[in-house]
Amino acid sequence: MQKQKMYLKDIAYEKIKEKVVLGEINSSNYLSENELVRMLNMSRTPIRAALQRLENEGYLKVFPNLGIKIEDLSIKDALNLHEYRNVIECFSLKKLLNSSQANAYCELLEVNINKQKEAISKYDITAFMKLDTELHEIIVSASDNSLFIQQMSSVTDRLFLHGLKIFEKNPSRIEESLYEHEELLNFMKQKDIEKSILCLENHLTNGRDSLLKM
Repeated sequence: MQKQKMYLKDIAYEKIKEKVVLGEINSSNYLSENELVRMLNMSRTPIRAALQRLENEGYLKVFPNLGIKIEDLSIKDALNLHEYRNVIECFSLKKLLNSSQANAYCELLEVNINKQKEAISKYDITAFMKLDTELHEIIVSASDNSLFIQQMSSVTDRLFLHGLKIFEKNPSRIEESLYEHEELLNFMKQKDIEKSILCLENHLTNGRDSLLKM
């Protein structure tokens, strides 16, 4: 019985977090626990456990007698996350290019970039954003550092909605991001560590600057 409750708690956590990350829950209104029960077709116990975990992670706040309020990520917090991911990704990229698996990682990135092109052809911004996130997580996975991988997943989740808003407000940024991904992959294939890292830093800086223009 205990294992089932933990399992349901994890399902509730993932479902609620996905709705928050994708902007499917209106951040300007309070959401009641009853609404979540109906939305997820689950009992209160796993939902309450999931909400407590999400509140601890800064995704939302639970107000007694009022409901759940989604916590908007401040510009300052978003910039801090961008700086943090810059450090993690550049370290991981250097480790990737020095590893014997560099070619295999380049192949994974190439598959991802081809899928990005498909998403752009369909003007599917959400699909492109998911693939963009996946590309950066592939790079960090090369670090073989479980803490980095876990933290990167948390960072990209927190920044996901901001990324969607940037692409919706400035569609040309989608094409620019794709070009930057392709440029990065080209330098990686050449095993040019210095240019690869510089390219990644410029790409992340452009993403940060797009956020500041919102």
